[in-house]
Amino acid sequence: MPYLKLKLKIKNLKFNPGFTLIELLVVIAIIGILAALATVSYSDSQKKSRDSRRKSDMEAIRKALELAKADTAGGYNYPMCSSYNAANQYPPFSALGPTVCYINNISTALAPTYIAKLPTDPRSSSTTTYNYAYQSLDSTGAACASTSTCTAFKLTTCLENRVDPQRDIPSLGAICPNSTNTLSYTISNF
Repeated sequence: MPYLKLKLKIKNLKFNPGFTLIELLVVIAIIGILAALATVSYSDSQKKSRDSRRKSDMEAIRKALELAKADTAGGYNYPMCSSYNAANQYPPFSALGPTVCYINNISTALAPTYIAKLPTDPRSSSTTTYNYAYQSLDSTGAACASTSTCTAFKLTTCLENRVDPQRDIPSLGAICPNSTNTLSYTISNF
């Protein structure tokens, strides 16, 4: 008998299998928040990855420069840029002055003898937006006037990650514009 009472009660209940509008809005809001967090995290990891590659490229270029120096008379001189342009043609490296060049301007001195191929920036392979700047310096830190005086060098790149622990300190000569949220990273033997 109790089975019949239960069966009758179940028949009398109305069953509504749908969701309410509020429940749907809450779920959509939660999914939206999670998607936004994932997008920001992915974007940050992409910036860090590109910056890591830039640092690795700079180290490869540094090693190629050291190999090129070792093959000069007395193992004393670094290669000079094959051409210089006005400083404003090398943004954002204009602050380095007219003696800066993109690293591809020393490609004949380095590739393919000391490095198989000069690396390109992770964001663009175009040499007009190249992200590695090179300066050959003399023993006083000034731009060298001839190949016989290039005893030092400075390699500079711009990083995307503003909180990178290896970035140049702005007050000590970071040259990339802060307005675009980038800071410089420099390798130098001077």
